Amino acid sequence: MRFKAALAKILAPAYPEEMGIARSVPSGHIPPVPRPIGIEQYAGRWVAVANGVVVAAADTSRGLARELIELGPAAEDAVMQFVRPPVAGYVIGVG
Repeated sequence: MRFKAALAKILAPAYPEEMGIARSVPSGHIPPVPRPIGIEQYAGRWVAVANGVVVAAADTSRGLARELIELGPAAEDAVMQFVRPPVAGYVIGVG
């Protein structure tokens, strides 16, 4: 009996049925978030985007977090992201 109980515990799902795959997007595809227009001017900086508009920008993620705290409720739905600088060349590895 101990063996059956231990085996049942091992084979039991790690999460309840309502979590994980059962709750994922039905089609399995999440549409990409469009880049805000003019975000290239913030190359090399951290920005906070809310509703497709840059609401704050800073040189470091900590600086941006401080700015968002100062903005208060206006930055409630903002998403922080780093704007990569444009790449001038390609790196090719051989070997």
